[in-house]
Amino acid sequence: MSPRPKAVAPRIRVRDVRAFVRRAAMRMPFKFGAVTMTDLSVVFVQVRFDLPDGRSVEGVGSSVLSPMWFDKSADRSYEQKQHGLLRSIALASAGYREAEADNGYGLHQLVQPAVRAQCEAALTSSFGVAMIDGALVDGLCRAYGTSLHAGLRDDLFGFGAVPWLPPRPVNRIALRHTVGLTDPLVAADVTTPLSDGLPQTLTEVIREYGVTHFKVKISNDVPANLERLQGIQSVLVDEIGEGYRLVLDGNEQFADMAGFTDLLDGMRGDSELRHLFDRVLWFEQPVEREAALAEAVDPDLAKPIILDESDGTDETVSRALQLGYAGVSAKNCKGVFRTLHSRRVLAEWEAEHGGPAILAAEDLTHPGVHALQQDTAVIAALGIEHAERNGHHYVRGLSFLPEAEQAAALRDFPSLYERTADGLVRLRIDGGYISTQEICERGYGGEPLLDLDALESLDPSCPPC
Repeated sequence: MSPRPKAVAPRIRVRDVRAFVRRAAMRMPFKFGAVTMTDLSVVFVQVRFDLPDGRSVEGVGSSVLSPMWFDKSADRSYEQKQHGLLRSIALASAGYREAEADNGYGLHQLVQPAVRAQCEAALTSSFGVAMIDGALVDGLCRAYGTSLHAGLRDDLFGFGAVPWLPPRPVNRIALRHTVGLTDPLVAADVTTPLSDGLPQTLTEVIREYGVTHFKVKISNDVPANLERLQGIQSVLVDEIGEGYRLVLDGNEQFADMAGFTDLLDGMRGDSELRHLFDRVLWFEQPVEREAALAEAVDPDLAKPIILDESDGTDETVSRALQLGYAGVSAKNCKGVFRTLHSRRVLAEWEAEHGGPAILAAEDLTHPGVHALQQDTAVIAALGIEHAERNGHHYVRGLSFLPEAEQAAALRDFPSLYERTADGLVRLRIDGGYISTQEICERGYGGEPLLDLDALESLDPSCPPC
């Protein structure tokens, strides 16, 4: 571990990139938009790079592989969409090995446009770059013995000044629980009881975890939406009372803003939904990604709207703000540097136009360990107070990991994970919050607690995106 002068981001040279995958069984299906997830894979990308002092450093980036979220086009199969994500890793790998730049962020700025030019889908092209960026940040934090927050403060990554960075990371984050389109709300909705020791219905989730923040998936069927939202409101009022807050996520279900406005009008005109509507913080990506950036947002809409799937390039956030969107989502699958760039643009927008502008922390069903911790490290460093977390709900804790890795997670992150009375190791949720204590103390989410060579190796060679 070597000391480093402040404000001098080290030049790095990428030498090797390897990719691996781990499968995780889902305890229940997760339906969002037109997609239903029934199985889950976690990707790990290991990058080896050289530093100016002669050291060879390794870092790991990780995220869930979710082809149907990245690419919802009807003319490509699931296999083609998955191949597109793997090919984005291959293209990014080649780009980073060949690129000459001064530092981590310089490499990102150089490689991202080149990878995007070779992929048909912009969001898909982000994935490979995001995985390698995460590995570079991980390796740099470990090489210099620093946390993500301190690395940003001291410009370890070459991102530049961050005057909007809070003085210290937040030490806990409110969990925003996801309510999928087919998730049962009450016991009467359950057709196939899981009986696996974890909550299945929305009512059980609230009682077990104490959550007060929610992310509710909506469809383009306005009457069905209104009926389901009434059922959700009933549970939230009965179990929590006044103190709940929620986000409504359309996942591109509406062809244009006019169709989405029909839902808004229906909600505002439904006296039975007033309690819930008053507690909506924002709507997320209601319109298809291509159409979302084709027209301005009506400034008279009653609630803010942010983008998610349309956020396919670093430049999108500026375009979104100009069109009247209130912000964008932060997801590590789109890249840590994408998130940091968005935060900078939003801060500048707030300073010039007033605010607030929204950087929303969203999940990609991360079940743990490494991907969840890296994503949470970004959220904590930026001071975001609540975040969607749903991997623990759709996957049965850390049961998909070898026992040794579960034990290591408990040992190294005792405030983040716990072992239940029946022996399950899972995310620790206390009063609706998860702790970031150890995450903020250890590099970029902590060192990988796994043997990569024991995982399935990925060959990113595949047909074009």
